[in-house]
Formats: sequence, C-alpha cells, structure tokens
Amino acid sequence: MCKKLSILLIVTIFNTTAYAQFPLPYCSESYTGAVEPITSVIFANIDQASSAVVNGSAEHQDFTAEKGYVVPGGTYAITVKGNTNGNFLNLLRVYIDWNNDDILSGAGEIYPLPSISNSTGTDAVESTITITVPLTASLGNHRMRVSKKRNTAPNICSTSGFGQSEDYTIEVFSAAPYC
Repeated sequence: MCKKLSILLIVTIFNTTAYAQFPLPYCSESYTGAVEPITSVIFANIDQASSAVVNGSAEHQDFTAEKGYVVPGGTYAITVKGNTNGNFLNLLRVYIDWNNDDILSGAGEIYPLPSISNSTGTDAVESTITITVPLTASLGNHRMRVSKKRNTAPNICSTSGFGQSEDYTIEVFSAAPYC
C-alpha cells in the first residue's frame, strides 16, 4: 500500500509540474484597451495565421505547440503582420530566451521589428527582420514571444494599452533537422 501511494504521489507531482498553466514559467501579458491581433507570424518553419478581428481572440495566445527549427549561427527572417485597428502606429518586438533562464529580456534576446500602421492584418503591410541564432544558444527548446503594441514599444510582462502577444517554441539543433 505504501509503495503504491508513493508511486501515485510521484506521478501526481510529475503531471502537475509537466502541465503548468500557460505561460509559466514566463510572465503573462495583457492589454487593457483592445486586443488588436497579430495576424501572421512566419519564422523558421512556423507559419501561423490568426484571426484579424479586433477583440476576436485572447490577448496572450499560446502557440507553443508550433515549433520553429534553427541552428546556432543560422540566420532566419521573421515576418509579422497585424491589425492596427485604423491608422495607428504599432510597434513589434520578438523575444527569444536563448539561455533558458525563464527571462525574455536578457542581453541578445530582444529583437525590435519595424513598426506597422494602417493595416487590416490581411493586407500587404508586414514587418520583417533577420535574426541570427547566437552561437552560444543551447540545444533544445526555447520560448519565443512576439508582441505588438499601439503607439509604444512592447514592454515584456506589461499590462496596458492595445495589442497582442503570442508565444511559440524554437528548437535549436546542432545541424538542420531532416524533413
């Protein structure tokens, strides 16, 4: 009986830990004005399209099941689109936790993108930069967050304004994976 109880307790602890509530262990973000959605993220095998409807989706979306594959030293373009809900300036940032310290704002982990404005999120307006994976990036999974905010640069873990955030998984390989 004692042995069965110990095994049950271990399994229960493992299951509770393995399925922690999103976005843990990372901070959440929220937008008090309106959810002005990110409508497309294309990066390293990720090609995620989302609804362009203002207030039509969660303010912080969990796309961590979507995985991008990269190698240390590799260079990858990221393209982001979004609904600006009119002729409003929206600033975008990408955060990637390359060192897996559960903090998305470390040195070399913040990537500002060019701003967008006057976009429906389904038109040709987009923001693109190139990201080079640090040679020191550890192998395995890393969190990537894409944030869009009206009139000001996104501030990680913030609650304010108009915008949206989405989280993804980036897997670092020692060599490109075979498809």
